[in-house]
Amino acid sequence: MASPDEIPPSDPRNDEHHDDEPGAVDPSATPRGMFGRALRLGGAAARMGATSLGARMRGLVGKAEEAQKRAREVNAARLAEVVGDLRGVAMKLGQFASTQEDAIPDEFRDALSKFQSQAPPLVFPFVRDIVESELGGKLHERFASFDRKPLAAASLGQVHAAELPDGTPVAVKVQYPGIDETVRADIRAMRLLAKPMRLAGHKFDIREALDEVEDRLTEELDYEHEAKNTERCRELLQGWDEVVVPRVHASHSSRLCLTTDRLYGRHLDEWVATEPDQEARNEAGRRLGSAIWHMEVELAFLHADPHPGNFLFLDDGRIGLIDFGCVKWLSEDFLRGYRKMAVGLITRQKDLVLDSCHELSILPREDRETSKAEAYVEWGYLTTEPLSFDGVWPGDWGEYMERLHGRGRELAMQIGVWLPRDLVYLHRVTFGLMCFWKRLDSRINWHRLALSFLQPPEAEGDGAGAAEPATP
Repeated sequence: MASPDEIPPSDPRNDEHHDDEPGAVDPSATPRGMFGRALRLGGAAARMGATSLGARMRGLVGKAEEAQKRAREVNAARLAEVVGDLRGVAMKLGQFASTQEDAIPDEFRDALSKFQSQAPPLVFPFVRDIVESELGGKLHERFASFDRKPLAAASLGQVHAAELPDGTPVAVKVQYPGIDETVRADIRAMRLLAKPMRLAGHKFDIREALDEVEDRLTEELDYEHEAKNTERCRELLQGWDEVVVPRVHASHSSRLCLTTDRLYGRHLDEWVATEPDQEARNEAGRRLGSAIWHMEVELAFLHADPHPGNFLFLDDGRIGLIDFGCVKWLSEDFLRGYRKMAVGLITRQKDLVLDSCHELSILPREDRETSKAEAYVEWGYLTTEPLSFDGVWPGDWGEYMERLHGRGRELAMQIGVWLPRDLVYLHRVTFGLMCFWKRLDSRINWHRLALSFLQPPEAEGDGAGAAEPATP
């Protein structure tokens, strides 16, 4: 029998003889109760406030801009540390914030971006114990190799490269111990925070949105449900040559452990770092947009966790889609109203937009001629500005994103933050796609690409066919 020093690092037996990955965490250190987590966040917020105040005071007698920059760097590192400790919904929000270009200071975006796939990993003995408990048998009996260092670590679990006994390369996702408890605590805290908002009226009532978020998060915690989503989406996308979805290995999967084929590719920032030419950037943006609209409009589902950690740029040009824990299935009635609204916004047909707002229960008919209706139309036109220009959009992504978030906050005070639950993740996917385009600096005719999916040639009678049929 080989001695411990002779066992390769990827051998499943080698789980006791090497130090864990630097920064690896013990899950018992993560606060799971609502009050413990709130206390951790509150303490960090107080320290961040003190740091910002100190910077302002130093700015009175020195270089204000330098003091503020240093304060942002310190606070960004502090926020990243507490988010990394808390995981769960806190890290989900950190992931989302890191994709919102120009919505938060660069220092915070850079610090939070690691949570897209490089959160502090779990110490390996816990990974080994979970896999062995879930799948039965020793790790070396179930896998020919199993890397200690994770390929990726995010909000709810981490992924390890491994090989099945027959040599098939796979990715094994393992859920963090107790993360279900922390997610429930975070949802309870969010509901408590939402209660005072209801006093301001229906437009600030976010209970319906929270119901939707809770449902999707509950599904994400069940890897058996994710396995079914993955296989169903893989089957639906089988004929779409521009994307690839990994196969699930049911024999090595369970509620807390999910094994799929391993896809080899680069995440967004890694791909951009290779300095692709403009043609390649344009093609990557087109493929992303086409895949997302194809899934939304033609297959009636959302890949609803659109951060860069869940998309891979493969060497053959295809897009690898991973992580189908958060999937939103769309009804035919909703899709009909959504397509009408999207076409109305992109082609600037106000009446079509308002008609669809009534159909989707966003705006009561009696409010059609009010300032509230005007605000909804303004917000819709702003969010679709890059899609409304029939040509290569000449705008600047940075200026646009800054204006989008700035004016968006102003309009939110006027029209509120209430959304029907079917639109919650749709908005998330739409903004995620535009952030991809900004990072890629893709320059193509988004107007025609969008309408080629939203407005098929057979559209008639509902107003959605009012603009010319388009081709990418």
